[in-house]
Amino acid sequence: MAHYEEFENPKGHTFTLKRVPVEWCKLVEPDTEFGKNQWEVTVRLENEKLRKHLQEAGFNVRNTKDKQNFKEGDEEYYFMVAYSKAETKKGKNKAPKCFGPDGKTPVDGDTVGNGSICNVTCWSRYMEVGGKIRLPAYLNSVQVIELVERDTGMPDETDGDSGTGDDLPF
Repeated sequence: MAHYEEFENPKGHTFTLKRVPVEWCKLVEPDTEFGKNQWEVTVRLENEKLRKHLQEAGFNVRNTKDKQNFKEGDEEYYFMVAYSKAETKKGKNKAPKCFGPDGKTPVDGDTVGNGSICNVTCWSRYMEVGGKIRLPAYLNSVQVIELVERDTGMPDETDGDSGTGDDLPF
């Protein structure tokens, strides 16, 4: 692993991954699975130069093939997860900011679906954890450049269903 001076700074380094596809965004409700309580965005690393640079620096870049549930025919790609704790030590909510293309207008993070193109701003510095040097990507903000609306699985309000149940056969 090559060490990069900007991440050696004890105050850390802020950087932006520009125009990257994102998936599995947790920007409104934190991810609490497996005892976690954190905001997170999975960043697809389709640019090989960027991926190699991040791997060289020491970020946890993974491949979908490395997952236990990868099956024949599944799409293979590299990714990393940017995350931050959902609350400060004093219990204050510290959700990342989510903006539109102008960088000012707030966007409802719940609408950001898989495949949205975003600028993801993170903060990081080298840390020793369990005797190993780690370089986590802490999520600061997300700027949505091209929105792909999240599919909630719920029927659209314009699908003609009045919601009264009058059209049920029983």
